[in-house]
Amino acid sequence: PARCAAAPAAAAAATIIVAMMAGREKKSVATPEPKPAATAAFKRGPLRRGQPSFWLPATDRWGQPAGTSGKDADAAVDPPVVMPLRLRVLAYVTMLVFNLAFIVGPLAGAAVPLLALLGYGKWAAVCGGAVVLSFLMPATEWKITRKVGQLWYQYFDFRHNVAFGAEMGQEELDSKYIIAMHPHGIIPMQAVLWTSFCDQYMHDLYGFGAAASITQYIPFLRNILGWLSAGPADFKTILHGLTKRDKNLFILPGGVAEIFVAAPGSDQITLRVKKKGLLALAFKTGRALNLSPNPNPRRSPHPNPYPNHRAGSHLVPTFVFGGNDLLSQLATAGGVLEMVSRKVFRGGLTLFWGRWGTPMPYQCKISMVLADPIPVEKKVRAALTMAMALTLSLTQTRTQTR
Repeated sequence: PARCAAAPAAAAAATIIVAMMAGREKKSVATPEPKPAATAAFKRGPLRRGQPSFWLPATDRWGQPAGTSGKDADAAVDPPVVMPLRLRVLAYVTMLVFNLAFIVGPLAGAAVPLLALLGYGKWAAVCGGAVVLSFLMPATEWKITRKVGQLWYQYFDFRHNVAFGAEMGQEELDSKYIIAMHPHGIIPMQAVLWTSFCDQYMHDLYGFGAAASITQYIPFLRNILGWLSAGPADFKTILHGLTKRDKNLFILPGGVAEIFVAAPGSDQITLRVKKKGLLALAFKTGRALNLSPNPNPRRSPHPNPYPNHRAGSHLVPTFVFGGNDLLSQLATAGGVLEMVSRKVFRGGLTLFWGRWGTPMPYQCKISMVLADPIPVEKKVRAALTMAMALTLSLTQTRTQTR
């Protein structure tokens, strides 16, 4: 019974390990590991399919034969993803494990006192042991989990709008970025796709994610999110990650509000015009501008004579077409579940289902559209700035996603 109760956490670890061992083609021991490709630039182009180059090393990330890139490759070629059966099965299992964590975790935590009150002491002890095991297991970043989203590329016919062969310069690499993605969706499976996409195409910009703080107290779910480098979304933690750890941030600004407006066939999002937390983060975490030489280096050794003048972090508005199409749910905007979720739990409390009435997501098309980075150099309303950037970007790419 103890092993059965701990199955979600064990299945998550076992699935990834088996995928790493069985999914990738074997290489000769003498073959050196290839160097990572250059970081792709934030330059928009026609929609292209994401290629699972980690699992299918015969092709590169642009869908070209391995060993060809840049000007030598044919930019017009955009082959469909064809994965062998074993990798498709692994994709189904990892999607189920991820979504089940949002169900099993809360139920396991609630079952311990309930079973004890009903007199099922042994079962309460079993569930309690599984919960304790989850909190004893490390919830720190596990780099192999960055590759899991590539398994999902074929299922969702995943596409992106990063220009073919575009590379990022040193000045762009030195900047700080806050990736703000809409919509949140019922279960943010697009966040897993982003971790794989960023690791594959923009690996030098890979940073950390922010999730609702309550997820840190949900067994099994906290482990999976931790492996994906996601932590609590409170201001101090995010500020520490952007400054002390010097990492880029990925966040879903719509939060709980967008969970309850998500429905298949809808692209509705929530922009909080009066909220300035995201803008404050961008403004506080930029680079100090050295406007002129230091006039008194002995008295003021600080390299910047004007430390209050800063170039803020870059906001990168991102929209995922199909992000609301993954699952259906019982709750609706303005309902009782939304009120309880936002005021009591500060997280999304809803009943969801997908394909065949199971947690398996619907097989819909996913297109990730990145807008041009917005340097935050003055205090303006972040929501309005993001809305304008999203409008400009989406009007150029919307017709390609249908």
